[in-house]
Amino acid sequence: RINSVSNDVRNYTLNLFHHHLVRKLMLDDEVQLSSSIRRQYGDKSALAFKQACLILLENLFVFSLLRHQNMAGVETAGVLGISKARRAWEQDGEQTRLLFTHSKEGQVLVRQLGLGVSGRYKTPLMKIGFFDKDYQYHLPKFQSCWSRAKAFIERDGSALSTLEGAAYKFLSEQLPVLKYKGAIVFENVPETLSKGYSTAFSSSLTVRPGPSSCSSEDISPSCQQACTTRSSGRSSHRGKVKNQSTSSWCIGVPSTSARKAWCWWRFFLPSSPWRGRR
Repeated sequence: RINSVSNDVRNYTLNLFHHHLVRKLMLDDEVQLSSSIRRQYGDKSALAFKQACLILLENLFVFSLLRHQNMAGVETAGVLGISKARRAWEQDGEQTRLLFTHSKEGQVLVRQLGLGVSGRYKTPLMKIGFFDKDYQYHLPKFQSCWSRAKAFIERDGSALSTLEGAAYKFLSEQLPVLKYKGAIVFENVPETLSKGYSTAFSSSLTVRPGPSSCSSEDISPSCQQACTTRSSGRSSHRGKVKNQSTSSWCIGVPSTSARKAWCWWRFFLPSSPWRGRR
């Protein structure tokens, strides 16, 4: 479900992108883990290993924005963990250390597994059909969504496709040599990777959910009114989307970001039980 906690289109797409990278790692037999990581996690199918990857990627994202915070269009407002990360960046700068672990030592945000991007946006992606609670991407019932996600992320010439190349190269080079709780000093993070994050995810406005995205004009006035009502904070109103080529129902939620998130959600709902629901 989309709510006041999980309502930002940038975070939806960022979470999907990171899970895409972790899924790709699992499917790639050529990428081997270091002996230290294997002793801790066993193999790439372990939930804790996937969580460690997600935390590392989230931290790469937030510090990439800080490295390029003066770049035109970069907006750090709404980035989870940005305040604590900024304090660390102001203190250590390029010497900031990122640890590979799912434990609290590697977490920028307090209780990051639950309150970070992958935690807050886990249930919506489970409901859409990308994975289960153990991040088992490989199950047959999840493949149709992943097929669409792969096409969306790997579009030729897109910022996401460029970032994917840089991020996957970095992961596949680090994991065979990185130790469990081993540190990556941020000055060793390639400029292409940090700039790629800052371009593809510079702000919510730059993130496009795909061909079925809609603007406020696509939503009926009554739904817009309910979606932007701030007094109650929780609206149960549902209004019909006028664009019949993507006929669905817009769940009224109290922010523009949440409306965009619902449009993003619709893109991956070809056979959802919510599709067409009133």
